[in-house]
Amino acid sequence: MKDRNIFDILGNAEDDSMERLTEKCPDITDEQIEKIIAMSEKKYNAKKKEFLKDRTEKDNHIKMTDNDTVEGVERVHRPVWLTPLATAASLVLIAGVVLGSMAMFRKNKTGKIDTGVIEPAVTATTTQVSGTTQISTDKNGSTITTTVTTTSLSKTTGKADGTGAAGGASGGAASANEEMKALAGQWKYQESQYNFIPGSITDKGTVVINEDGTYSYNGTNETGTVKIGVEEMGGSSLKTVSFYNGSSYSFGGYYRNNEWISLGNGGISRLVRGSKADTSKDAEYISYQNTAKDLIEKYYDTHYQIMFRFPQYRNMNDTVTFKLKDPNIQDGVRDVTYARITGKGLELNSKADVENYARKVYSDSLAKNRFDYLEDDYVVISDTYKNGDHIEETTDNYNDLLVFKNFIIYKGNMYVNTSSVQAGWLGYTSANEPIIISNVTSTSFRAYAPGIWGENNMGCDIVDFVFEPSVNGWRINNLQPDNYSVYGENLPGLDS
Repeated sequence: MKDRNIFDILGNAEDDSMERLTEKCPDITDEQIEKIIAMSEKKYNAKKKEFLKDRTEKDNHIKMTDNDTVEGVERVHRPVWLTPLATAASLVLIAGVVLGSMAMFRKNKTGKIDTGVIEPAVTATTTQVSGTTQISTDKNGSTITTTVTTTSLSKTTGKADGTGAAGGASGGAASANEEMKALAGQWKYQESQYNFIPGSITDKGTVVINEDGTYSYNGTNETGTVKIGVEEMGGSSLKTVSFYNGSSYSFGGYYRNNEWISLGNGGISRLVRGSKADTSKDAEYISYQNTAKDLIEKYYDTHYQIMFRFPQYRNMNDTVTFKLKDPNIQDGVRDVTYARITGKGLELNSKADVENYARKVYSDSLAKNRFDYLEDDYVVISDTYKNGDHIEETTDNYNDLLVFKNFIIYKGNMYVNTSSVQAGWLGYTSANEPIIISNVTSTSFRAYAPGIWGENNMGCDIVDFVFEPSVNGWRINNLQPDNYSVYGENLPGLDS
């Protein structure tokens, strides 16, 4: 058989043979290897020195001349100590090669070294995947952009050999499992464009989260899984809750507290429960909103800067039209239509009726300062004019022209001007945004009421209300028009 050296053997060894070889070798440190080599070298140098000394002494006893010849064979005996020395050196070399190979084998081996410990077949772990960005829409079309680090769970079901339950779950999995249990329960899915001011909240259904990480949502009759994660934002960690319908992201957002999960950009959607879902106090807040809205609209029905009075009470089936002078248009004359105030059960037929109506809106102190203008706001039209006639006017004073008067008395009935809203600033309409209520006491409260002057000039009225015992009701004590930005500045916080 052809001889093979140790390097050939090691180079062609099978993995299983190499593993058996390394398992039989005791662990040895680099320091121990250095000591073995140093000891062997020391012994070798000592023997070599002794050998050279003996050889020199023998050479000194040989006397030869130039004519001397050497015949025969000299028998040379190799010292007996040389063989074990060479053997020892070889063993050191082999040990070094084996240990080095073992170290490299362990470093590069992709398999698992048996440690004698039986591990669970399925372990409880937490897995974090950073930077996953979800871009979708919630149940009602709102865009949602969420970047999360997902925490997923798996249960420990038994040992690898199938002999029974494995040990306890890892701390991370146990913690995540407790978080899921804390979320379990019934949540209301709500929407609001205005920070969930009462009166602006729409219920979209119920979400039920189960302890096993599944959920159901009756708003769309869907089911799926819940994943808890962490998003890093501005040096802070925010807990995220994501809902998956199958493998598709459905909706999700930030965990605020045990009663509130915000959903959608700007927090326009949310899941709530407990006190956050309690709407028992909303009815009282909404009643203040309704009172404020009603009184503010009535205030503008009689306000001296507003034409187009009583828009919601006009009876457009009982009108009269006259051609009146208007210096603001090219022709100088236009048709102006007046209507009776007999709609929705209200009938106003005189100046006294208008004043009584206003007193149901104004506080006593405010009424004293605002009723003077009513004296000049009424004009009597002669019964000789017929519907559609042109009424001649010689004055150019705006304050005296019929086209700018709010009320006329014609044939014993009072009519209100219904001129086109194209007159701009002369019109008022309450906005769609919910009124903000603040500073509520038993005798007063404040409202921030958005409104539209003319066609599209947005503003916000700051209105103070007082309770008038004489009429047992609320009245406007002061109204201050302001910029629309005031409304946004007074929106309640999302966590209020």
